[in-house]
Amino acid sequence: MKKCKNDDKTYYKGTEPSPKGKGLAAHAEEEGTEETGTDGNTWVVKKVSNGSKRWVKEDGEEEDDDDGKEEADHKPTKRSRGKDEEKEEKNSHKQSSAVTESIGKLILKTEPAKFSMETDGDRTRDLKKLKSPVRDLIHQWLIESNEESGDMDLKDYSLENLMAPEDDVDEDLHDEAYYSTDWQLLTFKGKDGTFYDFNGWPGDNESGFGTYVSKNGETTRIFTNTDMVLYPSSEEFADLVKKYEQVRSDRKEGKTNAKKQKKEEE
Repeated sequence: MKKCKNDDKTYYKGTEPSPKGKGLAAHAEEEGTEETGTDGNTWVVKKVSNGSKRWVKEDGEEEDDDDGKEEADHKPTKRSRGKDEEKEEKNSHKQSSAVTESIGKLILKTEPAKFSMETDGDRTRDLKKLKSPVRDLIHQWLIESNEESGDMDLKDYSLENLMAPEDDVDEDLHDEAYYSTDWQLLTFKGKDGTFYDFNGWPGDNESGFGTYVSKNGETTRIFTNTDMVLYPSSEEFADLVKKYEQVRSDRKEGKTNAKKQKKEEE
């Protein structure tokens, strides 16, 4: 494998269909940069849902936009709904608000349990400690966050493959940089469910997700993140995510413990 021309910390094989096959890593290029891939198609650097930059095939992006528009055109209007449907929608909104409030109390007022995988030597052992559902959530997120680039299908790779120490990374995955020396998981346990805040640095791009799992196993993605910026998965969670973003930042900088210590001293 060779080092990328625009980032010597990233590697490429030369067989990638995107411009990465020519040695150009997407994260080192400006958003909107256009280049011809090794497949002869035009690729554009775009920011994907988790905030990282990827090469996206130009024609594929246009097809996605058309699909979204068509789906919106077929959405039924409120006037066409019956009274029962409107009542059901109101009840659903009330339940949703109650769940959001419950999650808010959990992640804004509870001190989480921290689980880190920061040393290569212990990585394999530590990964085995991860159990479902969080193990499945992390695995799915890694696959999801790579899908928009179109470079490689990760579905056949296990979590151990995707989060291996650098020396043990599968040769095919090395150029995707889906390994990292640091991964962190915060777990907030409540009486009605558990919230997982997972963060890692695949491809040198800090990113992750926040997902709530209720006692009956229902999962709700609250946000995805890049660096210290959190992106709510829907407008419903916007206020909650904004508040949690500040708490999360303070906790990372150690301000939470300082406040707690000051209260105890008083």
